[in-house]
Amino acid sequence: MTRPPEDLSKTKSRIQEAASKPLQSAPPRKVGAYTILGEIARGGMGAVYRARDAKLGRDVALKMMLGGAWNSPDAQNRFLREARLLGDLSHPGIVHVHDAGLSEGAPFYTMDLVDGNALDDYVTEQKLPLEERLRLMVQVCLAVHYAHGRGIIHRDLKPGNILVRPDGSPVILDFGLARMAEPDTRGGAMTMTGTVMGTPQYMSPEQAQGRTKEIDIRTDVWALGVILYQLVTRRMPFQGEEALGILKAVVEKDPAPPSTVIKRLAPDLETVMLKALAKESSRRYDTARDLAEDLERFLKGEAVRAHPDTTAYRMTKWVQRNRPLAAVSAAALLLVVSVGSWSILSVIRAKNEALRQAGLAREAKETSDLEAKRAQAEAERALKAEGETQKALGASSGNCGPVNSSSRPAS
Repeated sequence: MTRPPEDLSKTKSRIQEAASKPLQSAPPRKVGAYTILGEIARGGMGAVYRARDAKLGRDVALKMMLGGAWNSPDAQNRFLREARLLGDLSHPGIVHVHDAGLSEGAPFYTMDLVDGNALDDYVTEQKLPLEERLRLMVQVCLAVHYAHGRGIIHRDLKPGNILVRPDGSPVILDFGLARMAEPDTRGGAMTMTGTVMGTPQYMSPEQAQGRTKEIDIRTDVWALGVILYQLVTRRMPFQGEEALGILKAVVEKDPAPPSTVIKRLAPDLETVMLKALAKESSRRYDTARDLAEDLERFLKGEAVRAHPDTTAYRMTKWVQRNRPLAAVSAAALLLVVSVGSWSILSVIRAKNEALRQAGLAREAKETSDLEAKRAQAEAERALKAEGETQKALGASSGNCGPVNSSSRPAS
């Protein structure tokens, strides 16, 4: 039977009372009633150990703050909040908290011990085909949607925080950066305020630019989009040599279309992937479930709900992100258009002049032909008139001879 968690408000009070006591960062042998068997992972804020729960006779994962880190009130609050948030969640795809307490003044909590590999490692080692990778993503999206439904935004989703059990089922870990979301009074998605934190490769544009008031459940949708892109193409959508370079790419650059990385990738799947990675949160999927449902439609061979961005929209966004280059390009285009227009106008004018000259030549020829015809007609008429005159004279001469002969007097 699972031990009921210690009251977290009392735990916080005990932490504050013991905050001045030092804590060794080396793995302890005992933490409360738990025996430490070995270290699983370690970060800047705390470490996770494999521990034995002697009372229940089972192994658990025990997360404990490192020496010195818990002296910060913010760190204390964040650690307690993570335990509280996880304790309120009950989903097969999210790790569950069993107990919380103090050990030598340092806070800790225990949770399910998940034997499995990180999502990206699991996919690579198992050589999963695309269909199975997408089915894993559907399960992850639905688990995230469950957390969103309880008002929790993870803010640090990445393959390292998603383990896959031997049976192939994923489970989400590490809610250390999670925040409670508040309903937007304007009727939109749940939003939050807070410090900008996260992993650069998976941070959304609003996270990267520190626009914390714009962070909402669609921020997690972006991270899911990055993970989806990574699992499908086996590369990251945004790359850089250092954190700032990656964040700059997240804000200013579009990811390479997945079809340019994976040949013969289905257009519908590419559309789904790029919608999840829309720079403007309003153009992403509204919820993680919407993304899961579109992936399921694709797997079933049905039409997806997402639509690709229009060319006009892509050009508008490019201009907004590249104003100096766009201005130069526009000037060059204007010059080309102007030169082209002048050239076209010159050609048209030359053509019109040629046509005019041809018309004049045609008219001159027609006039010349007409004059020639008229001259020929006049000549013909003159010849005809002369012939008729000669004929008339000849006829007149023949008539006078006999008359004069008969009228001559006899001698």
